[in-house]
Amino acid sequence: MTEPKSVSNSVHRGRHFVIVVLLGLLAVFLALALFTVGVYRLGWDNFFTRAVAKTIPLPAAFVSGHAIYLSQVYERLGMAEKLAANPVPTKHERQQAIMNSLIDEQIIADLARKLGIVVTEDDLSRYYQYVLAEVNLKPQDAAAEIKKSFGVSEAVFQTQIVLPDLRRAKLVSAFLEGSHDSAGYQAAVAAGQDLSSGQDFAAIAAKYSQDETSKHIGGDIGFLTRDELPPWVSDQVFDLKVGEVSGIVVSSDGYHIYQVRVRDDRSNPGRLQLRQIFLKGPSFDEFLQKQRQNYRVYVFDKI
Repeated sequence: MTEPKSVSNSVHRGRHFVIVVLLGLLAVFLALALFTVGVYRLGWDNFFTRAVAKTIPLPAAFVSGHAIYLSQVYERLGMAEKLAANPVPTKHERQQAIMNSLIDEQIIADLARKLGIVVTEDDLSRYYQYVLAEVNLKPQDAAAEIKKSFGVSEAVFQTQIVLPDLRRAKLVSAFLEGSHDSAGYQAAVAAGQDLSSGQDFAAIAAKYSQDETSKHIGGDIGFLTRDELPPWVSDQVFDLKVGEVSGIVVSSDGYHIYQVRVRDDRSNPGRLQLRQIFLKGPSFDEFLQKQRQNYRVYVFDKI
């Protein structure tokens, strides 16, 4: 008994469809294979590869099993290229520097996690306001200026630049907080004891402070608003009374002792005129390099 013609046509169309699908999949596979060879072996980097990397999570490196994605490298590279007035350093040198930064950030994120260091949305918001104040940029102008200077949105800038910088600052502060046997911390303790005995702040600043800009002018660092100080510093000095001296304030820069000279609460926002004694802490970079030896790092050849 022969098969009905309609059934035969359906089978034929079904086979034709399967063949088309298989050929399409093969084409996609070959295109993806060519793309990966171009990126990983030939070092392709152009508008097309950057666009594809945004949609396909291709790794650029692994740090103890955690991936650093190609899209992250391209995003940072794009920002660096937007800022660069000329190709110095070279594109390859810039890319290597970006890769090293991303590796360090992955290690820092892991160390922060192990120490229970978290960055909340409020932490990020306050630190972002500090970053804007550091470059004298008003919040309402930030989005346009970031787009002009870096070529990315404000959200991407916060995620790619501000957040890693804040996480590093928190980890450095924790590292310095745990370095009470360091020369810098011991000098800060000695300075605090001299101040507690009634000695003049300016004289103690001249004796101990390692801030060459302020130590010879009584430690004076001028009038500052809350946003012009890192959040972990402003939280400890803005409630001080005039003439009052803080304890040892640990920041990502080192150890500080502050004194409020003037409160200007009539300004909007309010300001404090501060004096400081500053002592450097042990090298976090050296600590990080030692920690890096505990991580397995693999970077793809041409990335």
